[in-house]
Amino acid sequence: VRGFTAQHPNTSPETLNSPLSTDRNEWVRRYVCENVNAPVEVLERGASDSAEWVRSATAGNNNSPARVLRVLATDSNDWVRSSAASNLNTTPATLHLLASDANHFIRKAVACNPNVLMKTLTALASDTDPYVRQAVVEAGSTSAKTVNSMAADENSYVRRLVAKSPKANPATLLALTQDSNEYVASAAHYNLRTR
Repeated sequence: VRGFTAQHPNTSPETLNSPLSTDRNEWVRRYVCENVNAPVEVLERGASDSAEWVRSATAGNNNSPARVLRVLATDSNDWVRSSAASNLNTTPATLHLLASDANHFIRKAVACNPNVLMKTLTALASDTDPYVRQAVVEAGSTSAKTVNSMAADENSYVRRLVAKSPKANPATLLALTQDSNEYVASAAHYNLRTR
């Protein structure tokens, strides 16, 4: 019953900021911190909870204030940092910090966050992980210059995304029509024809 109440979207902030938020069961606390109605004081408490799933729920709640997300961005748990990297309230400065995280899933989440700065995406364009680089090509804030510079990427899927990108210039697309990978070349031909 406590878990159901903690999860319900109509549960009031006052009810969530009751003994539910300090329940002995970490799943109840997690549900409280996931709830869209969780008040800031509950989320602040959730950020320092001993249970990683409670901290992760707090980091994933779009009501968590930027100062709480900044703290959670340095958490020892990968899931917590990943949730902070995906949160729409995470500031560009915190995203820039997370862009150097050792975990490539976190760096990819940074590239996918609409708050990420162009300078952060430019740095991530040379990331060692191809999934991070793919996310950079697809990010709306990535500059055309950065997208075009990624046309020579060693990963064919990254090159294919460049070939499909509306930010790729004609010279880049023309070069990609000669790519050794047929899917890259085909995508570049298609992009050139449909402009």
